[in-house]
Amino acid sequence: MGDLKKKLSWGGNFCRGILCFFNFFFLLGGVILMALGIWVLVDSDSKHLTAILTDNLHHTAAYILLIAGVFVMIVSIFGFCGAKMENKCCLGMYVFFLVIIFIIELAAGCIALYFYVKTDVVKDLNRTLTNNYGGEDGGDVAITNSWDFIQSSFECCGVMGNASSAVTLYEKSTWYKNQTDSPKNIVPASCCMDQDSLAACQQATSNYAMYIYKQGCSEGVKNKVAQYGTVLGGVGIVVAIIQLMGMACALCLCKRL
Repeated sequence: MGDLKKKLSWGGNFCRGILCFFNFFFLLGGVILMALGIWVLVDSDSKHLTAILTDNLHHTAAYILLIAGVFVMIVSIFGFCGAKMENKCCLGMYVFFLVIIFIIELAAGCIALYFYVKTDVVKDLNRTLTNNYGGEDGGDVAITNSWDFIQSSFECCGVMGNASSAVTLYEKSTWYKNQTDSPKNIVPASCCMDQDSLAACQQATSNYAMYIYKQGCSEGVKNKVAQYGTVLGGVGIVVAIIQLMGMACALCLCKRL
């Protein structure tokens, strides 16, 4: 190893040290990417948003970042080996795979951003609540369960506005039309603040609004969509910057071998 080190100038040794340094963070970034992808895929909020929104691109971005994270961890080995053994072949493969991963991460970031910008949350929520909530087929049941989860977890009812707006919207829904009891419930139980006061909440009494969540769900859903888009995009950018620095160091070291 001593003879090999003599081949390198101080600049080459500096590049090799910096490359090893960045590879540690690159490996850590791969672990974070993989963990982030798994988090988005298994998170309860994410699963239920997938059911009630038309575009599920945050899931696509999560899968891409999960795969990229695995590749990052594998490719970092080439970087360490190439730097330690001063092997041009390993360094060349390292740079090549970094470029591929960079493109994958860029695609995932663009998808996450597109999901955040394009998704018409209000339109999707209105459509799934009126057309699918309370339906009987498998897809409708999944949407119903997701709506109940969102309303209970986010402490909201309907899409926009106050309790009165939610009642008006639910009166147009499949759920309301399918009710056979009389009088009909004006909102589902997931809209009620106190599950011990369902009768007062679900019946059209003079003070029903006191028992229904005061806000629609659109703002909470928008904020959650923004959270996924920001986290996926932000982490992807940070890891991509580390990759670019690693590529520069690897190319610098290759030139000095």
